[in-house]
Amino acid sequence: MKKLILTTLAITTLATTSTIAQVDGNYLMGLTNATTLEMNAGINPVVGSLLYNTDEEKMYLNTASGFKKIPSIDTNSIDFWGATGNTGSNATTHFLGTTDLQDFIIKTDNSERVRISSTGNIGINNTTPSAQLDIESTSVPLRIQPSTSTPTGTENGQIFMGDDGILYAYDATRVKWLSVDRTMIGWGMNSATTTNVYLRQFNGADSENTGWRMLRNGTITGISAQTNVAGTWTLEIRKNDGVVPITALVITAADGNQDATINVDFNEGEFLQAYCNGIAVEYPETLIEIAWRK
Repeated sequence: MKKLILTTLAITTLATTSTIAQVDGNYLMGLTNATTLEMNAGINPVVGSLLYNTDEEKMYLNTASGFKKIPSIDTNSIDFWGATGNTGSNATTHFLGTTDLQDFIIKTDNSERVRISSTGNIGINNTTPSAQLDIESTSVPLRIQPSTSTPTGTENGQIFMGDDGILYAYDATRVKWLSVDRTMIGWGMNSATTTNVYLRQFNGADSENTGWRMLRNGTITGISAQTNVAGTWTLEIRKNDGVVPITALVITAADGNQDATINVDFNEGEFLQAYCNGIAVEYPETLIEIAWRK
């Protein structure tokens, strides 16, 4: 009998005008509920009160600064990042990270693997990254998997590894993939009266009879020439014993000239030659820069 009286008193107390929770006969406890409009209108609840928002189907806790939503354990909720993913998130407001001046850390096997510092540097196996990407490793630190097909490039700075073992970067100016490494080949003539003649390769061979044979498809990306004294002449780059230049560099009343904007393609198996178009050119020498092309 005493137990019944005590239970009745407890129920009566909960049901007064300062109710924080209400007893529901079908459940252990049913929370006071309200719409968003009713909740925002204010019912003067005490700090610590729980309220169920019927519009959002979420629980709220009243604090000294007002109602705060309690993160849901529902796997479809955007209040937390679920192990199976989230739906309904908004990239402008939802994120994984910190809101204070603290680093963000990712671990596996309870060991730190990735750190994003508060300043934005990313460290992989590095707790104090000093660059935008700082990798520390006793094994292979980075791998770009070779691709059997050439991707579609769109802007400078994009890179990929070809199945030929060469690293390529996209050149948006020339609109093609070119090898990161560049190769220089050259010709010259040990004569102060070089006139209308093919220049010699650095091994001494006359490029009229031979030439630098190309291993792969490529592009001439630069050309330069130098002489002993100022003069006027034209350096012509030819190929495959042709007499029409595929690119040229004009030197006018100067010791030399250069052009780093050349964009002339050649193909695997073709050979390149150099021709001095001028009179009494003193000791002409030339270099061309080539990149392999995808």
